[in-house]
Amino acid sequence: MFAGMPFPSLKGKGAEVRHLAGALASAFEAFMDRSNQQHRQTMLGLQLVCQIERTLDDYAEDYKWPAHISLDFEKCCTTFCQLSTALSHHFHQQGVPLFNYTIKYHYLEHIGLMSHNLNPRLGWCYSGEDFMKVVKRVVQASHSGGAPHVAARKAINKYAIGLGVALALK
Repeated sequence: MFAGMPFPSLKGKGAEVRHLAGALASAFEAFMDRSNQQHRQTMLGLQLVCQIERTLDDYAEDYKWPAHISLDFEKCCTTFCQLSTALSHHFHQQGVPLFNYTIKYHYLEHIGLMSHNLNPRLGWCYSGEDFMKVVKRVVQASHSGGAPHVAARKAINKYAIGLGVALALK
């Protein structure tokens, strides 16, 4: 639907953009139209991110959070994902690509659910990213000039050979 149209994005390392939501919320609140539903949803989303950040900061040293804290954290994560989905649907129907679903929404939902068992700061949600980069290169190298089912077979064979080599070197 939006081929060739880039989604807007803010890029930066976690430490660089940490607590950016608070500044964005302050700026957005000054200019928002309070009668606009999408503006209110956006403001609530920014407030939820601020609450998520506060919880992560306030309980940074705890191995396991109190039940009421993890429940509130889970609700913030879930509500943020729901708001983002609602805003995405609204703007996509208008032909405006403002929200791009990424795996990060999936991870946010997971850390919300898992916060009942473990402080999210003690887990690493992106452990599969490095592996996915490797798999992507293998699949791209297997893709040129062949039918999709042939490319899949080539990629699996290359991966199996690479895995065998990696295991043999250990």
